[in-house]
Amino acid sequence: MNNSKINTTSKLATILVTSAIAVSSALAAEPPKSDEKVAKKEVELISVIGSYIRRQEQADRPSPVEILDADDIEKIGAFNAVDIVSSLSVNAGAQNNNDGFNQTFSLGTSNINLRGLGVSSTLTLLNGRRQVNTAATTLNGDQFTDLNSLVPTIAIGRVEILKDGASSLYGSDAVAGVANFKTKSDFVGLEFNVDYKATTSDSQHDGQFSVLYGHEFDDSNLIFAASYFDRSPLSAADRSDEFELRDATSNFGHPGTFLVFQPAGAPQRVADPSCEQVAAENPGTTTGVTPIGFCGFDFGDFFSMVAEEERSHVYAEFNSKLSDETSLFVELGYSDNKILTKGSPSQPLLFPPFIPPTNPSAAALGNTQGALFFGRPSGSGSASSEVDIKSETWRAVFGFNGYFNDNWSWQAALGHSENIYEYSNLQDTLIDRFTAALFGQGGPNNDLFYNPLFGAVNDPSVIADFQGLYAFEATSTLTTFDAHTSGEIFEVPEGTIALAAGIQYRKSELEYDYSEQAENDNLYFFRGNQDFSTDADTYAAFVELDIPVVEGLNIQAALRYEDLGDFDTVDPKIGFIWLFDQLSFRGTYGESFKAPSLFQTVGGLTVPARVFDPVSGGLTTVSSRTEGDQDNSLEAQTSDTYNLGLTWFLPDNDFSASIDYWRFDYDKFITPENATALVANDPNGPQLERDPNSGQLLTVTTFFRNAGVLETDGIDLSIVKSFDTEIGKVNLTLNTSYVLTYDLEDPIAGNIDGKNKRNFTNFGVPMPDLRGAVGVAWKGDLHSSNVFVRYVSDYEDDNSENSVDSHTTVDVQFNYDLGAVFGEGTPAALTLGVKNLFDEQAPDVISRSGYDPLTHNALGRQAYLSFKISFE
Repeated sequence: MNNSKINTTSKLATILVTSAIAVSSALAAEPPKSDEKVAKKEVELISVIGSYIRRQEQADRPSPVEILDADDIEKIGAFNAVDIVSSLSVNAGAQNNNDGFNQTFSLGTSNINLRGLGVSSTLTLLNGRRQVNTAATTLNGDQFTDLNSLVPTIAIGRVEILKDGASSLYGSDAVAGVANFKTKSDFVGLEFNVDYKATTSDSQHDGQFSVLYGHEFDDSNLIFAASYFDRSPLSAADRSDEFELRDATSNFGHPGTFLVFQPAGAPQRVADPSCEQVAAENPGTTTGVTPIGFCGFDFGDFFSMVAEEERSHVYAEFNSKLSDETSLFVELGYSDNKILTKGSPSQPLLFPPFIPPTNPSAAALGNTQGALFFGRPSGSGSASSEVDIKSETWRAVFGFNGYFNDNWSWQAALGHSENIYEYSNLQDTLIDRFTAALFGQGGPNNDLFYNPLFGAVNDPSVIADFQGLYAFEATSTLTTFDAHTSGEIFEVPEGTIALAAGIQYRKSELEYDYSEQAENDNLYFFRGNQDFSTDADTYAAFVELDIPVVEGLNIQAALRYEDLGDFDTVDPKIGFIWLFDQLSFRGTYGESFKAPSLFQTVGGLTVPARVFDPVSGGLTTVSSRTEGDQDNSLEAQTSDTYNLGLTWFLPDNDFSASIDYWRFDYDKFITPENATALVANDPNGPQLERDPNSGQLLTVTTFFRNAGVLETDGIDLSIVKSFDTEIGKVNLTLNTSYVLTYDLEDPIAGNIDGKNKRNFTNFGVPMPDLRGAVGVAWKGDLHSSNVFVRYVSDYEDDNSENSVDSHTTVDVQFNYDLGAVFGEGTPAALTLGVKNLFDEQAPDVISRSGYDPLTHNALGRQAYLSFKISFE
């Protein structure tokens, strides 16, 4: 969007919003209606995500919305928000499987990824208001709202998923849609939940205890919720036989490999003399001498498939009616998540150090001129190292809402939330101290050698001296003020024109404090990063209109102006809803945008990357350094969104069916250049660093770019049918999402048809064309049960010649009402369920984990038991 268009439209937006507020203020001057009429409006009018205009029916909306209430959440056996999101057929490529390979610096967090447009392209709200983005980032530099930081699951009353773009109302990040978690604000009583879930093939288990308390007094209501979640770890070694295609080998191991310089001629590659013997004794970790002369090392078994996790949550909400027209609300939340995960005994030395002829290893290697070491200080026969992570989030919201009269409502709120993410990894090696040790100047007194040969006896103080700590403490904060009003303007022949208008201010801050050695780039593997601190102020205003045109037909239009400092944007949206006796038609068109994350603008990260090197002819692990290109500033990502839908409903027959066609044209997609594609495109390019003697690929530097284009469309289908039988009520459901296209324009790889692809070598996510679930639920007097059959279609692996098989799982649940046991008026229930009843293994994929964690859960069959009891 050019500047002239922005300036013109921004003036229009300002005029519209100013006029709207003036109108609402004038109407507010009317005398208030009777309490009876106000109460009537409060009953009839409800708030639904996707609009600030209150409506009489949730079906009375132009945007596609999927709603899961508390009963739906219980039916799928959801312990936490991740379980809820994972059940959605429109969710693709979210990072929810606690995967240490793909979540290097965001382990312990979870997110939602509607339509596969990116984990930061879905705006996540709590009670309609923003929560701070996590300070942790994905490997793409994306920040997102951590689902693990929201509220205890026991306090969630409803989850609303808006499935089309909504920047016209909610601003940045709402490109793919909005996920709004609504709490049980009016709960009264005391409820306890005890949940336990365990895999049936090993000892991995989750346990959770939750409590919800609600009290009503005078004209006020208070709820308090708390939960404690404990997850036991699972080593990848326990499942290593399940995934035949797992490839976690490295040319850098211990035993290592040496490039020995010769008095004449080319250097000679020499594997550690112990390589073959160690491979015979430890076949799970050492692979022997590879065809290209390296002593191979398999680090896969050292990692955690599931990290140990301990999470505490507390949440409190207070609502008080101050007068007939005004109410006060306060929300307070806190979460503390501790994660302990395992990793390789030590990281590889990606910048092979020089070994002088004076080193004790010289005689065994024939080293008279010097040598280079390709390896790591610890490897075969060593224990896994540990990575400590802590994520702490707190949130406070204070606000007022009320009515001007029976036609106009208003709300204003001030909120502040903060996330502190601490990461500590002692697997790395200090460049200066390791180099000194090779020259006999290591240890606390600078007088000891380190011998890199496997089995050599080295003084422990030497090893302790060169152990490198890569650590950081990242803090992300968000302060918001928002106010809006909604009501009826005037009557027209076919109804009443309704209006909503509002303003918002946001201040986002991000600060990273790295460990000393990381700041100095003194690490062989993670290298390092520099401390930084940045912030951004955002000002926004919006106006929304709902206009009845003819009987049953309403047009809804919204316009939002947002000023983000470096740039501003105007985003319109228009939609319609046409209601008939048994049919409704709906459609929307809108423009959305997503600003670059604070991390992408000034931050940087260095991570291991597994790439195919055409020069060596094999996979190799390199140091991939990603940062913003200061010569090319990032712009906002933009999207055009389309949706056209139909709903057929037969209330007398408890039947409804909805079908929606959706499309997203996403431009200026911010993504780091893909290291694999960069190497394949130019194996000796300027952004690649190779060892000058061996040609070994060491480092790939990639930049965040506004270079991606993503166009995707598809069809969603939902059917619900209920009927009564002699033995109870039966409910049938079908929810599917079929992807027609998923086309990408990658900055390196070019135009790609990403549908039915893993999209490993581009910025897309795995995109099977069909996901869906069929459910059958039955409810009797004391018993209820349900069955869900979930399906994910097959897709191609663009990182190999293999395909990823389709995956079908069956979840079952049985519930028994224990109310009679505990006495009348004491609701209680015992629930027994099994996820993946037939223990279907996740399809094999050539990767470090052996499966695709962005699509499949590899834990297999999980049985769970839940007990709930409530006291009024």
